[in-house]
Amino acid sequence: MIPTDQTHIPVSSLYAEGDEPSKYGYKKSFVYQALKDLGIERKIGADGVAAYIAFKDLDVLDEYVRIRKEKGKKASEEFALKRSGQSVERSIESGSAIALPSSTDASTLASLSPALMVLVEAIASRMSEQPSDPLLPQRQLKEAWREGWALSSSQVREILGVKGWSGQPRYGFVFYKLGKIGRESGWIVKLDSGIPEN
Repeated sequence: MIPTDQTHIPVSSLYAEGDEPSKYGYKKSFVYQALKDLGIERKIGADGVAAYIAFKDLDVLDEYVRIRKEKGKKASEEFALKRSGQSVERSIESGSAIALPSSTDASTLASLSPALMVLVEAIASRMSEQPSDPLLPQRQLKEAWREGWALSSSQVREILGVKGWSGQPRYGFVFYKLGKIGRESGWIVKLDSGIPEN
């Protein structure tokens, strides 16, 4: 429920729809993405539809838009990342990085959410990684050889786990250029003749 003491402003007054004038001159999707990137909490009005933000958050949004207009998209995104990370950095510096705000402190939680989400996703991806199979590249190359598959350069690089690759033999397999697969070179995998087949 939005307070009636004029501490909030309708989000709809910040973006342009049709020929209507707006505070920033940007479309609805831009304003909502900016609010999300900045971690600004939106409150829903009594009608259950209209969204509002606190006037105190308007200064931050104004600064974001000013930076966007003067310095470009990248600078505004850096500003948003810096702002969303400030609360996390302060808690780390004070030694209380593990303590999360209470559920009653929603504005603090909203300002931490982008940085916390990145941290949680990074931790979760590390925890969910399966132990790697050290022979996986050889198994994949052997399967491609047996099946007679043509692989694109990007597929070979992914199998080999390298960023750059120019057709040199690896793991007992040689690669013969086949032509093009889309915009990339195509390769046939053959077993190196010096290695016995079994």
